[in-house]
Amino acid sequence: MAAVTNTFTDTISISYTGNGKAVSTPIGSYSGVKDAGVATVVPAGSQNMAVAVNFPFATIQSCVISTDQDLTILVNSNTTPTETFNIKKTAGVVWGSDYLNACPFQHNVTTMYATNNGTTDAKLNLRVLYN
Repeated sequence: MAAVTNTFTDTISISYTGNGKAVSTPIGSYSGVKDAGVATVVPAGSQNMAVAVNFPFATIQSCVISTDQDLTILVNSNTTPTETFNIKKTAGVVWGSDYLNACPFQHNVTTMYATNNGTTDAKLNLRVLYN
């Protein structure tokens, strides 16, 4: 019996509103056969809380990291991270394979470490679509 391969499709659209005017990008569509995701709470005052997630960087099609409080995310190590993200509650990380800038991940991810220096628990969301 042949193996079944599921294909997932994610979409990204960016909107901007200022001075009563709105600008939006067309919706980008990204397909992949695997995904990784996290939806967790990072308690206030947490330092380097381990977040279990695992994915390769070379075949990422799209990704998003968002939070409702400011967080620092260290990738793969809490002492010598391969990437560091200082994510503001108002500006997450969003990327698609057709973006002009490079993918924010440049190494395979084996775990992440989240620091919440605030006084309010943070909701952390991550989704990565890849092949």
